Amino acid sequence: MSGERLTLVAPADSLTAQLVRTLRRLPEEGLGDFCVIGGLAVLCRVGTLYRATSDLDTVIDDGPAIAALRTRPAVESTTNGVSIGGTTVDMIEIGPVDDPDQLPDDPALRLFVVAHRFAYDSSTRVGVEVVDPHEPGAVDVRAEVDMASPAALVGMKLSSYPTRRGPGIVKQGSDLQDLHALLERHDAGGALGRTLAGAPFGLGELCADAARTLLVDDAEVAAGRVRRYTSTQIEPDAFRAVGRRLIASIEAAAT
Repeated sequence: MSGERLTLVAPADSLTAQLVRTLRRLPEEGLGDFCVIGGLAVLCRVGTLYRATSDLDTVIDDGPAIAALRTRPAVESTTNGVSIGGTTVDMIEIGPVDDPDQLPDDPALRLFVVAHRFAYDSSTRVGVEVVDPHEPGAVDVRAEVDMASPAALVGMKLSSYPTRRGPGIVKQGSDLQDLHALLERHDAGGALGRTLAGAPFGLGELCADAARTLLVDDAEVAAGRVRRYTSTQIEPDAFRAVGRRLIASIEAAAT
């Protein structure tokens, strides 16, 4: 297995193991070029199963590949992607950005497009392994995939959290858990901020503006969403701390 190895501890019959089995199966079904994002990517990058996730999220830049995948006998078409063996795989098609003038003027839409494009372009090859907690060292399932970086995941979570609506609003809780976990795990020295500041199309500035509003100015709101929609609690000051550190590192790198 080449590249970085990311290990999750979970039973062989767990939902987590099933998600990794599906990741391994996607190339076998003809989808060879995709980037893993979403909850599983966050949990892999953080290295702890601190919350549940039941589906897979991916970014691709080849629309015909989705259409071809949907024709496979073992694949069922869904609204946002496919279902394979009972696992939902959502797919976001994000084409190349050749000119900033092509990007939306609205900051929220612009952040969505730029963050997802950056996730695809800056993804790295990783080996994901699931190890049974009762058999340390015994790998139950593994997959080699391209996965979004921690910095790109922060950008996408800053985009998704404020746009949740309807039944999906409950995911605000996990979005905020993920943001806090990623920033705590990977931004202690400002590394994520420096990466975002160097990303194309003003991603760093977009993330700093979003973090200022969502994590600093509205820290009490964020903490309330976590209490309401999850079984955990993150204090407002904890959101302010990671938010301010991210903003400071982006602004320092930009200057």
